[in-house]
Amino acid sequence: MSDPSEAWRLRQVTHPVWSRVLTGVHADALDCLQATFAVLADHAHGRGGHLALGAHWRFAPRVLDDGTATVAVSLDERAHEAREDLGLRVDASWSRLAGSQVRRLAHDGQPLYVSADAFDLPWCPYAGRAHLEHSFLVVPVDGHDEQVDVVDAYHNDTPWGAARPGVWRPAPADFDSALTSGARVLAVEPGPRRCVDPADVMTENARHLVDALPRMERYVARVRAALGTVVGVERLVLDVWLLSRQRMLHASWVDSLGRAVTGARGLREHVDRWRDLAALTYVALRRAERGRPAQTSLADELGHLLAEDVALAAQLATEVTGAPRPTLREVRGTVLSALADVAGTREHTVVEAQSLRDLPGLTSFRLADVLDRVEADLGVELTGDTLAATNLWDLDALCGMFARSVPGGVPR
Repeated sequence: MSDPSEAWRLRQVTHPVWSRVLTGVHADALDCLQATFAVLADHAHGRGGHLALGAHWRFAPRVLDDGTATVAVSLDERAHEAREDLGLRVDASWSRLAGSQVRRLAHDGQPLYVSADAFDLPWCPYAGRAHLEHSFLVVPVDGHDEQVDVVDAYHNDTPWGAARPGVWRPAPADFDSALTSGARVLAVEPGPRRCVDPADVMTENARHLVDALPRMERYVARVRAALGTVVGVERLVLDVWLLSRQRMLHASWVDSLGRAVTGARGLREHVDRWRDLAALTYVALRRAERGRPAQTSLADELGHLLAEDVALAAQLATEVTGAPRPTLREVRGTVLSALADVAGTREHTVVEAQSLRDLPGLTSFRLADVLDRVEADLGVELTGDTLAATNLWDLDALCGMFARSVPGGVPR
């Protein structure tokens, strides 16, 4: 078989855990670096857990050395967002690892976030055609010490075919061959997500975008100035694709709030206009590659849509009120995380302890620190009715105590 990607297609498998997780991820609203964090978030927090990535509506372009501007972000920035919005903490990282090293690491611990050049990844349509950073998850195959599965949530249509979420089980040698250029690897530990008040988030979004207006004007001016070059149009294609997906993810997050938001319909229509602009920029790129200049109307429409971002964010901020209540799972995750951090151990050690008194270092004084931290993280206060000494040294009883303290109770 001459086409290596064909061999990888034949190795696509259905995984009992990760294939199910992939079906719940809004992959068409994520970029190739976010998608793997989204998979980890849904595995840790349940279906839809990744949508918190869409809560914050930001515009922060950066100027490149050649004077053009882009909204593309790095893996480090995506990892920071994953920690802040999803509770995913990078415990360790490695650079330029070979495939065999990645396989050994995967069999030593938790699933691994891996990033590599998509040019070398045979299951990607970019293989052998385009260089860009791409992420995927590597998980061990039970009972096969040398073998791993590749979990890739990327969803996109490319000039070379469609990329769709899936799980692949390569032979060890094939996996190693895909990483001959080396891979960056992150060990990601899930923790509780921050409880955010949608009303506060919407207000913050609106304020941020108003403050970003001067940046938007400068950005559009730089885009307009670069439209005469193929490189400038290529950057515009990528930026509009990213901006379109960000707004799609934000719309999905608004939908997930389970509240009637009048502006949500306008937001969906706004997303469609961003997607239309994405299609137009791609047509412009094809023509620019044939020597035909891009139309300046692309920059005009970009400026209009950014201005509408500001207006929509302000509208949404006036329509969403009230804070969400944490679920029972989120309460337990918050308690577990606090106990593990304060006791200096891992969460599974806390779960396996017969009594919290068995945890070394967790004295009565340190337990008070745990209570303070969980109260702050959940935004609740233990009262005399719920604060019982008999509940303090039992994990389930402690979680129940906090759950009963959530105003209105925790949603089931």
